[in-house]
Amino acid sequence: MKHITNEWPQHAAAPNTHNRVLELIGKYLPNPARLRICDLPCGAGAFSTRLAQLGADVTPMDIAAVEPFLADRARRILANANQRFPFDDGHFDALVTIEGIEHLENPSQFLRECARVVKPGSLIFLTTPNVDSFRSRRYLFLKKDFTVTLGPSTISIRIRGICIPSIWYFFEVPRNVPGSKYWK
Repeated sequence: MKHITNEWPQHAAAPNTHNRVLELIGKYLPNPARLRICDLPCGAGAFSTRLAQLGADVTPMDIAAVEPFLADRARRILANANQRFPFDDGHFDALVTIEGIEHLENPSQFLRECARVVKPGSLIFLTTPNVDSFRSRRYLFLKKDFTVTLGPSTISIRIRGICIPSIWYFFEVPRNVPGSKYWK
């Protein structure tokens, strides 16, 4: 699938990250049409738009209203991913989190919330930068940076860091989450 615009939004992961996650979604969710998928953090909405083009019922969520926003603004949820997500248990068929977990104060709590809002047996697709890669170290050497958001008051701190390439994860949520020995 081609990019939506000629300019890649500054609040988006590297274009190939989106392409690779779409490949994984195609492999593990071969018919995403009408599936409820949360894109968290959604940034500029570039990936949400690509999911919507596949027919998915997408809910983009982020802490800030990034502009320009490429997806449907009416569907965007503004909420802090360091806190309880504003969705019922088992609300989504899948959840995508691209290049976001490394910006959070409590990644373990974030993963518990991701597992809570997807249906039992659903998939969570997660990417995070590989800080040990040559490209990331070169990026650091050239003094680039990224923002880490801490706490409920949304304090942003500039930290010298990395962007690409990424490490790919995806998780299947156990079918018996309530009372499961894996989620205590």
